[in-house]
Amino acid sequence: TDRQRVSAFLKVRIEEQQPPLANFYDAVEILGDKSAIPLLQKKYQEYRHVGLSPTSHDQMLGVDYLTCCWALWKLTALAKYKRAIQEYAASRSKVVRDSARRLLEQA
Repeated sequence: TDRQRVSAFLKVRIEEQQPPLANFYDAVEILGDKSAIPLLQKKYQEYRHVGLSPTSHDQMLGVDYLTCCWALWKLTALAKYKRAIQEYAASRSKVVRDSARRLLEQA
């Protein structure tokens, strides 16, 4: 089906493409693609493993991380992903801080 082709395309992009990835995470969430949860969880762990934090200066990775958390939160309903976004509402980076606040307002 078209939905399966789109899902497969998005997963390949998330797995193989260099950042930014936020648009792909958004698309997975909009599609409601629960089959992407393991891949999103893997990316979530990778962001955490590289030491990404609210004090990081990498705006692109910060926005990617927040959007990944958003997709995971919407697909799993696990509060830990919402809390991860909340942590970034006080980020040093205005871009990341505004992204976190915008996502939380959509909640």
